[in-house]
Amino acid sequence: MGASATSSTLGYAETDPMGIMTFRSLGWQRFGRVVTAIFAVLSIGYLMRPFLAGTPGANVQAGKPLPTFPLHYLKNGPPEVPGGAVQQLRLSSLVGKPVLVSVWEPWCGYCVDEMPTLQRLHEKWAPRAVVVAVSGEDAHQSFEFISRPSLAGLTFPFVFDTGGRLGRALAVRKLPFTVFLDAKGNVASSHTGVISEGEASEVFEALLNPAGG
Repeated sequence: MGASATSSTLGYAETDPMGIMTFRSLGWQRFGRVVTAIFAVLSIGYLMRPFLAGTPGANVQAGKPLPTFPLHYLKNGPPEVPGGAVQQLRLSSLVGKPVLVSVWEPWCGYCVDEMPTLQRLHEKWAPRAVVVAVSGEDAHQSFEFISRPSLAGLTFPFVFDTGGRLGRALAVRKLPFTVFLDAKGNVASSHTGVISEGEASEVFEALLNPAGG
């Protein structure tokens, strides 16, 4: 009787092979879910690491040009659209005019809210100055975003930097992030967060009239 009780107490595992399998199966399922959850958290953390810590724009150096990654923009839509094409743009090609470079992403609500301000700045300062929005999306994602009816009135250049190389090189950690380039193509100043029309206009005014004249 004692031996039988011991066998019963120790287990379910000793007397029911199917029970063992069920127990182990459930255990491995739980373990698998935990591992999957941990992997998902680590993956999100890896993708978001440029935006979570450190000094925003730590690699932005006044008086120095921005990294010369080739950027791209869509002309009349993506290549599969009649008349559409992907064109290359280098920021160095804009030398001669002050440039506002807005680093943003479609998932950033503040970035999207800033778009009307960038449009007003484009309308106010073109052709004396240039406004460019740079995101880490690819051509199709960019086209999908700028094709939204709510953004139909935006006419300033949307440039895509697939993989976000520019943002990583600048150590951009909070969006939107704005960099102003002077007419020589060098960094004049930077701004973290949504920029107002007045703030940006002051910078453009100073860059266009360095002597205040």
